[in-house]
Order: sequence, then C-alpha cells, then structure tokens
Amino acid sequence: MGNQLSFSVTESELNRVMVGKFGGVTVDPRGQADMIMLIIIASAYCFDVLAVVYMLWNRKYPPIKSKSPIIMAIMMAVSIIWFVGDLQSNGHVPLAACAP
Repeated sequence: MGNQLSFSVTESELNRVMVGKFGGVTVDPRGQADMIMLIIIASAYCFDVLAVVYMLWNRKYPPIKSKSPIIMAIMMAVSIIWFVGDLQSNGHVPLAACAP
C-alpha cells in the first residue's frame, strides 16, 4: 500500500530510507513537503493550460497572434512532459514498477 499518495510518511518510505542507508545513500522520505510541492505546481500548470486554451481559441486576435500561439502551446506541452518526468526522476511520486 506504499504506492498511494498521502501527506504522511508511510512504512514503505521508512523502508526506502533504511535501504538507502544500507547502500550508503542518503534518502529523504517522501512526505508532506513533496505533496505540497506537487499540488502547487500542478495547480499552476492547470491554470497555464486554461490560458493556452484561451490563447488558441482567440489566436486570430492581433496581440495574441503576434505571440505565436502554436509555438507557445508546444512549449506548454513540453513543459508538462518535463514536469511529469521530473517527478519520477527526483522520486517525488512513488511508482509500483520502480524499485526503491
């Protein structure tokens, strides 16, 4: 059950820290700080996606048209993909298929 996101440090997180100590690696448990970071940044990305949708909907409007809305939408998609990869690579989100 350690693959559920929660605001508390679970037993699997404590086991992950112990395995890290055995291997000589310092590992911080995933806990409340990681969840807060995840929620805040994901909320910002949701707001940005709404802005990109609005921008694409009104892309013929000259001030928006001058900002290259298609390129901005591609940049937004790439930044979301980067964020998801960063969550996994930095270990902010526990996944079932990944070893501790």
